[in-house]
Amino acid sequence: MQKKQGKVWWKGALLLFALMVVGKIISVAIGPEPVADTLPEPVPPPYEERFSEGDRELITEESQYIGAGCPTQNKKEFEQAKDSGIKAMQQRNYVAAEKSLNQAWSLCPAPETLIYLNNAKIGSVQALTLAITVPITQRNPKNPIEMLRGAAQAQTIINESGGINGVPLKLIIIDDSDDPEVAKDIANTLITNNSYREVLAVVGHWTSGVTLQAAKVYNAQAALVFMTPISIIGDLTGGSWVFRSTMNMRDEQTALANYAYSSLNYKKVAVFYLDSKSVGPDRAAYSEGAKRLFRQFFQGEVIEVDFNLASKDFETKGIERAAKAMVKEAKKNGAEAILLVPDNSLVPRAEAVIKAAASEGIGLLGATNLYRQEVLQRNCPDMTGMTLSMAWHARGKANPNFVKTASSTDFWHGEVNFATAMTYNATQAMAAAMREKPTREGVHAALNREGFVVQETADAQPLKFENGDRLAPAQIVRVQTKAGSDPKALQCEFVPID
Repeated sequence: MQKKQGKVWWKGALLLFALMVVGKIISVAIGPEPVADTLPEPVPPPYEERFSEGDRELITEESQYIGAGCPTQNKKEFEQAKDSGIKAMQQRNYVAAEKSLNQAWSLCPAPETLIYLNNAKIGSVQALTLAITVPITQRNPKNPIEMLRGAAQAQTIINESGGINGVPLKLIIIDDSDDPEVAKDIANTLITNNSYREVLAVVGHWTSGVTLQAAKVYNAQAALVFMTPISIIGDLTGGSWVFRSTMNMRDEQTALANYAYSSLNYKKVAVFYLDSKSVGPDRAAYSEGAKRLFRQFFQGEVIEVDFNLASKDFETKGIERAAKAMVKEAKKNGAEAILLVPDNSLVPRAEAVIKAAASEGIGLLGATNLYRQEVLQRNCPDMTGMTLSMAWHARGKANPNFVKTASSTDFWHGEVNFATAMTYNATQAMAAAMREKPTREGVHAALNREGFVVQETADAQPLKFENGDRLAPAQIVRVQTKAGSDPKALQCEFVPID
């Protein structure tokens, strides 16, 4: 089965590679590279090359996505040292691998590299294994970096503290390409393939549609526990095999709707979302769910006009023109604010709506996937005042010890975001469950035990679950301006609201 899938992936990879070469030539001819959110889909690897515990590189040119702590002059030497370490891991020369990967880590705080370094230190001794599934070959390469930071930090702290009852934690990284079919294949492989029998639990996936399809497999097979640190969609949990370390969409929209009505005094809101008739139910699951719940909890009026971000108007009229027309229509219907719920691929359309709303004087509410520094930088000051409901913020309801450690030169050299924090929580939760009984059945029993608590978390309080959901309040965040080094240039930042 896997060989057949590998051949299919390989043929697709060759075709996509040829198309990307042509596209690259065209882009060089007509102008600069597009921003991360509008990049073409990268070439997906053959199926069997999606799994790595250090014997293959999944994030190529990892140093390009690190930012703080990875100066330009270090990047070439970093990539060379990382490559040497991976080649040594392939030969099971763990001493040489540890030396090279440690050199790479000293040059750049790169999370894939740190995970491979931790695995090299384990070598061939007994370990407890956790799989981390992340969207590496997809449009925004920063997403897997953010998730892997949390997993790598947790693994490092756990192993440097003596492991799990004296046994180290090994991580296997898996690339899901942010593809629901790949996610289902990965789940089935981890559950049924004896080559991965050592995997005791799974953490991961990014978008809700992908996570939902994987969760269906874990629930149906009832053999391996899965936890998402990112997806808040309401249909995931409720069984006993799927958990989340982030908030539930109900909590997100309850907090946002209440704040919009009571604190911002918005009485009439238009929702810009994805219609399942345009993009399919899986892709629209988060967007439509957010709209439904916001309408349920908002005490004012949600305008009964469909503002579909997947509308073909964006293609026929152009993004800016279509966005302006929709915003004008929302204002005509009395909208005081717009709730924007795009998916990752339609963030550029959401940005066009942000600019149009600012010119019309309409307030903004936003989904979690707009909580990105690059989106903020491109849209300051138009984004000022946008309010979002988050699972976590480093300057909000957070564990100060985690924040200090994560931002220090021991790890990531700067403030981390909710994706890192929630993946850290998920990894620590799985480790805590393994301490009770390090088997697949034991992890399942521990997570479902009444009174199960995870003490080491990124939150201000220990982590608890109820019907698979994390018990913790949502964090309201607003965009505010601040003075930069150039007094004439405004800068924007996400600020937590008490």
